[in-house]
Amino acid sequence: IAEALSLPAADRVRYGTSSLGDGCILARNLVAANAGTRFVMISHNGWDLHAGMYDPKNKGNHYGLCRELDNAFSALLTDLRKTQTPDGASLLDKTFIVCMGEFGRTGGDLSVNSGRDHNRFASTALFAGAGVKGGLELTVIPGVKFGISGTSRINMGHMAVYSGLLADQAKLDIPANMQAGFSFQVRPDLKLFTDYRHIWYSAVGAIANPSTNPVAFGLSGGPGFGARDLDVYKIGLEWQQSRVLTLRTGYSYGSPMFRSSDTDLNVLTGGAARHHLTSGLRYQMTDKLDLELAGMYAPRTNLAGAELFNSARNVEINARQFEFTVGAVYRFDSEKVAAPLK
Repeated sequence: IAEALSLPAADRVRYGTSSLGDGCILARNLVAANAGTRFVMISHNGWDLHAGMYDPKNKGNHYGLCRELDNAFSALLTDLRKTQTPDGASLLDKTFIVCMGEFGRTGGDLSVNSGRDHNRFASTALFAGAGVKGGLELTVIPGVKFGISGTSRINMGHMAVYSGLLADQAKLDIPANMQAGFSFQVRPDLKLFTDYRHIWYSAVGAIANPSTNPVAFGLSGGPGFGARDLDVYKIGLEWQQSRVLTLRTGYSYGSPMFRSSDTDLNVLTGGAARHHLTSGLRYQMTDKLDLELAGMYAPRTNLAGAELFNSARNVEINARQFEFTVGAVYRFDSEKVAAPLK
């Protein structure tokens, strides 16, 4: 208890020497102790700046508050990422962090008291850790948008049915990934999309370890599926054929995931399709209801290699995929909301 509630001098400096920084240090200690703490709330008072918001004579002005938040929050994220849990994941992978206030502030010119008043129609929140997906969308020039997003590794439990087969007792975490792309408004009724995605399968032993690893199945460092990091390239078109009908089509290519030496164990996965062809449509049936149809076809792929325990025998995987989806979108408010960048 004494260690969890301690405030080392060097840490206090790194966290900004503030009450917020002290609170973040204690939160870090409590979570790292792994003694049952599941929820911690930290308060940072003083943001209700109706007057003197940027006044240098006001020690608790906007600049000072932002400095305290920047120092404490960044140090907390850094320490959580550096702290390893017994299963090898970082503490940041297992901790969901929410930073937010009660409401937003009015925009435009400052008030007569050189501050900003309450704005109940706006708010700002920041999320981190536990596989939170972050992203950004920018308009490069009129008609051209750029988007980037990413997801940190998501910590998962052990899959009991495969715990005696895959590395680390089949701890199948969802790997981190990053995606970036452009959208082009070719003409008023036609959009072109291109994007690239990278998935870090190599960071998850149960997925990435070679199936030929000379360690017993299910143990740390044991055999896995032998997956390599995956690079995916996509291109798509969206045509607004009429006021009520939108047509879409696309193609994606994925880099090879598995080596021939890992064929035997990948009988469980069916191999990895490298080419995907997709098409779909959205039909506006009423002001509130849309019908959506989509289909996907992955041409036949082949993976072949020697059997794990009998190199004289060959194993071959042939697989192709079909998928068809039917869906409906109902708008409780008839005002349409623009679709996000795909």
